[in-house]
Amino acid sequence: MTPIRGSFEAGRIAEMLGSALVGPGGAGIRPSRIRIWAQRLAAAAWALWMGHAGLGTAVAAEKAALTADQVKFFSGVWDGVGQFASGRRIEATFRAEPGPRPDSLRVTHVDKPPLTFNSTSIWSNREGELLVAMNDSSGGFRLFTAEESSADRLVLRSQGQLDHVLRCRGAQDQERFIFERVTPDEFKMTFEKSTDGQSWRLVDFLNFRRKDQL
Repeated sequence: MTPIRGSFEAGRIAEMLGSALVGPGGAGIRPSRIRIWAQRLAAAAWALWMGHAGLGTAVAAEKAALTADQVKFFSGVWDGVGQFASGRRIEATFRAEPGPRPDSLRVTHVDKPPLTFNSTSIWSNREGELLVAMNDSSGGFRLFTAEESSADRLVLRSQGQLDHVLRCRGAQDQERFIFERVTPDEFKMTFEKSTDGQSWRLVDFLNFRRKDQL
């Protein structure tokens, strides 16, 4: 990532935050607050670039985007059953609908009782790269980018909690979601964590089956 691209990356993430946080009726975080975040994100992107690229030696990363086929496939209501690494059963509903742009999705994930976790996220391409902003019931606001995108597989890798980015702090754990298409009406979602970005441990997985097409 170059310094210039790092600054623009912050701007694109800030734009996503505006879409995610402003409600249908216009209620949400004030535009002035979004602009402040954009400035802080630009500074954070510069710091992150300097940390990864040393004294300005940048390595171009291959971009992975959300495709029109993936938007069509994920759009719908899905019921999922799976388990945590401990073996405990988990059930959830996954709902995805087209976002404000043809290459975007609004996604909600709701665990079924007795579990209470739920999240809302915006998936959106910016300059050919998928960015994901996810807010969840635990108070987290995580940022992800796609590190792999193909006809049958989509991998989202965390860039840290929003407060880590704003304060130029690295996340302690890395996270990733792996979406694997099984049939036209089934997919598997695997959630993993890593402390070094190389060795990954399972947190949970869910096998989703389409309930309704949106």
